[in-house]
Amino acid sequence: MRLASKSQFVLLLLWLVAGVFIKPIPADVLREPGSIQNKRCDQLMEQTLGAALVRQNWMDQYLANRQWRLDLNRQAIIINQSLTLPVVLAGSFSKQTKTWLWAWANSAKTIPRSFKNRARTLHQQVVGHPCRWLNQAYSNLMPQQIRNRLMLASSLYGQGAYIRFNYRDGIAYFLILQMPAQWKETINGLVLEKSVLQLAGCDVVNIKQALHDLFKYFDKKVVSSSRSIKVAWSRRLNLVFKFNKKSGLVQVRRIYRAISTHK
Repeated sequence: MRLASKSQFVLLLLWLVAGVFIKPIPADVLREPGSIQNKRCDQLMEQTLGAALVRQNWMDQYLANRQWRLDLNRQAIIINQSLTLPVVLAGSFSKQTKTWLWAWANSAKTIPRSFKNRARTLHQQVVGHPCRWLNQAYSNLMPQQIRNRLMLASSLYGQGAYIRFNYRDGIAYFLILQMPAQWKETINGLVLEKSVLQLAGCDVVNIKQALHDLFKYFDKKVVSSSRSIKVAWSRRLNLVFKFNKKSGLVQVRRIYRAISTHK
């Protein structure tokens, strides 16, 4: 990834550094809400995280094989000089204070008003949302938590993905508000397998329900039993997932091999 110009690099650095993490953070806003108080939020994560992981892994692979740049003036990424996808500044992570700050709450005067307006317009969609951290300006987060939050945000704000930009003192995250046309038709076994394994390693969701919702999102026929899920990936290929008594995923057929070798 590269920025459009050296001047834009300097501009972004000034936006993110100047005034962003100067204010002291009250201890009460750093506390992470417990899962007992956010059962509805956990359910929403189950419903959306699987598909969001597939979108993210697909986008990472897609961009890795193409030339692209972040155009700050247009608030978009330009891919292969032909495809333009709109983005919005989601927030930033400070390596120094280990804190996350949503862009809608960023008071730095160096951030252009257009960026703030777009972030605040999107934020209005989630005021009062069951996942209270969407309305919590500052948070003390681990990288995994940031990823999960951006996954849900990408689902709420347009079924997209996100990109990250490293600067001197932290990381800036931009949400991509839409996916390229017909992207679902180009999902390969490697992307799907990686997403399923990531989902299985996320202890905030019921993996069985999450997998069911994942494949329903992609309009696949899903047959569930107490110990397994069978997915009709195509007319001639089924993917099978087996579970233990506690609905923990215990067996996954090699998805990459199955899809890649299937004719």
